[in-house]
Amino acid sequence: HQNQDLVEDDYYNKGAGYTIQMEINKRSLPYGDSLKINLSDTCLSFNISKYMTTYIDTLNVYFFRPSGKHEDYRTILKPAGSMMVSNTHLKTGRYIAKISWFEKKKVFMLEKEIIVK
Repeated sequence: HQNQDLVEDDYYNKGAGYTIQMEINKRSLPYGDSLKINLSDTCLSFNISKYMTTYIDTLNVYFFRPSGKHEDYRTILKPAGSMMVSNTHLKTGRYIAKISWFEKKKVFMLEKEIIVK
């Protein structure tokens, strides 16, 4: 028996926004190395560049669990050089951290894979 849930609730609607997502990905590409995520036994630490701490007010972090949406987790971080999120909210397994923010009225987003042990 395998879970037959759609990857996301509004899967079909998101298909219509594919072009918009491609634009977000393109403009976010230069920030790829500006964000690092490190995993320890108790927490995830987010390290961002000084540029990002200066120009961004809020980071929206969505931990997407491909194997089951009931294990997804969302949080909001205030940018600082290093930020911590307790990994007690995350179960063992694979997540995709989707980190998004606004800058000059435009949406940016980075995705990083995380394996929680």
